[in-house]
Amino acid sequence: MSIAVAATIKPSRTLTILMHAMCAMVCFVGVFLLCQGSSQLSFGVRLAVSLACLSGTVIALWSWCGKRSSYRVEVDVDGHVYLQQLEVGKGDVVQRGRLVELQPSSTLWPGVMVLRFRMIEGTRPTTSLTIFRDSLSRQEFRALSASLRWVAVHRNRQDAVSAGAASLQ
Repeated sequence: MSIAVAATIKPSRTLTILMHAMCAMVCFVGVFLLCQGSSQLSFGVRLAVSLACLSGTVIALWSWCGKRSSYRVEVDVDGHVYLQQLEVGKGDVVQRGRLVELQPSSTLWPGVMVLRFRMIEGTRPTTSLTIFRDSLSRQEFRALSASLRWVAVHRNRQDAVSAGAASLQ
């Protein structure tokens, strides 16, 4: 079995629904505090907290709308990972993405992957990518998860071997 896999990750509906639900709850808390809030708080404090909740909701939704883009993740047979952000309206991807390193802070669960990549070259030091099951087909999700687990295990072994060799010198 080869670990080489290429997958195009679409924006997750589940994550979008969760984000909108969280914003709706924060907005509800803001309105509740303003209208039915504790009588121990003055109206000015309730108004300030309510405005903070409402403005936080607006800012979160505004920033979320700009973040919804597709990505392409490629793992080659040597365990190198490439990440590319796809542009809306473009056809097939011809060029390879940027070489990235999977960080130890990445989380690979059966239903969700929270990937943290460190760019080998470039301006952004780390990039986070949250992948729910609905972002890929079932087969792509399993293949990508297995490949990334292999990369994580072998990276840790290589780090331990290189650290042991460095301590001997």
